[in-house]
Amino acid sequence: MSTQARVGIFTLLALAGVFAAYYFITNYALAHNGYNIGIRFHDVGGLQEGSTVLVSGVQVGEVTTVDLLPDQTVEVTCTINNGVTIYRDSLFVVAITITGATTLTIEPPLQRQVAMIMPQQPLPPDQQPWGTLPPTLTDLLSAGQEQLKNFSKTMAVVNRELPALAKKFSLVATHTDSLVQDADSSLTTLTAEMQSTVTALNETIQTTGGNMTALTGNLNGLVSEDRPRIQKLVDRLSSTADNLNKTMAGIASIAQDPLLHDSLIGTVQNVEGATAKLKAMATELEGITGDPKTESQLKQTVANLQSVTAKADAILGQFSTAVAQPGSATTGAPQPVPSGATPVPQPHFQSGGGLFSQPLVQAQVRETWGTHGGGPASDMNLVLLPGAKTHLTVGANDLGYSTTYNFLLDRNSKDLQLGAGVEYSKLGIAALFRPFGSPIGIDARIYDPKHPTLDLYGDLRLSERLQLFYGERYLWNNTQTKTPSFGLEIKY
Repeated sequence: MSTQARVGIFTLLALAGVFAAYYFITNYALAHNGYNIGIRFHDVGGLQEGSTVLVSGVQVGEVTTVDLLPDQTVEVTCTINNGVTIYRDSLFVVAITITGATTLTIEPPLQRQVAMIMPQQPLPPDQQPWGTLPPTLTDLLSAGQEQLKNFSKTMAVVNRELPALAKKFSLVATHTDSLVQDADSSLTTLTAEMQSTVTALNETIQTTGGNMTALTGNLNGLVSEDRPRIQKLVDRLSSTADNLNKTMAGIASIAQDPLLHDSLIGTVQNVEGATAKLKAMATELEGITGDPKTESQLKQTVANLQSVTAKADAILGQFSTAVAQPGSATTGAPQPVPSGATPVPQPHFQSGGGLFSQPLVQAQVRETWGTHGGGPASDMNLVLLPGAKTHLTVGANDLGYSTTYNFLLDRNSKDLQLGAGVEYSKLGIAALFRPFGSPIGIDARIYDPKHPTLDLYGDLRLSERLQLFYGERYLWNNTQTKTPSFGLEIKY
């Protein structure tokens, strides 16, 4: 290679190096590819041209010019890289490092969605955002002195008011101490009273528990000993009831036979007509004859005819459903017995006597509607010897579902009926109170010693066999919900 060629190549490389140095030193790419913004300061704190511009700690440009305006404020022009957005509401702060170098730090606003973006050219000086310097040590000392003055004033107020506050606090502490002492004495007294109450309650519970245990033992013994007898009695009563039902059904079918009914009525009417004719003939004969013996015989005949007439009236009253109700047949008023005649006994009919003068078994059916919807709950009880002062009640509740059972020994008094035994398959007692025999009564049932339960009803007796009731089940129970109920009870 010739010397001239070497000199040419070296010259070209030197020119390229000079251009590269100029490019990097003057930041040629930034000056030609970025955009300018203007910021106004009261004091730039030594900020110079070529200083770095940082946004959130990242270099995004440099300071291009620093000009002093006529009003002694400073306009700083910065060149920013393309693609970097500067917001007008940002904080423009001149930062001074430990080495003395200055940089322009831009802190974007927190709400960037509503912040205004600066245009990519300097605004007029009166429209440019203002920049600040970081607080100096002198500023901090001045602010601290102002705070110290305020603190001194506060301490003076505290020192002035502290004695009154201490006095009030002492009064409050005294009252609090007396209140605590009174509360302590009251709690001590209350504790002693509660202890005595708990002791008495424990004694009562023990006594009641012993009584309930004894009652349970007696009932268990009674049931165990008399179970075969009771079962035999129930079987006999059931057989007797079936036979009575069959007999009554037969009598009812015979009594309701229209042919027999009409025949009986016709027979009685014929007897009554014949008796009337004989009576008329005897009266005429009595008027015709004057013989005392004949007169006496005629009077006896008249008396016999009157007795026959009374019997006919009684029979007619019992079998004629169109004239009189059962149990109210007219027997006729007794006629005076003529002097010298033998008294004739009047007819007397009795429905029963002896052991069977009262019913042996009475059936009770209760239909109960609650507030849970659906049909009624059906309960059925059998009362053995219901007319006696002491009788036995056995039965079942809620037939066909969650069936429970009753086994009570009842005792009747004038206005009160008490029962003890098994109620709803639990140990319990029952009471029915009708003051002065009125149709209104109160029915209470307490059962289940483990979870004491109270059922309370009000009864309205419409007749001997029908009554209505309304009340609440589980009125007192911790495990069941109080249930309003109403229904009717029928006795057979």
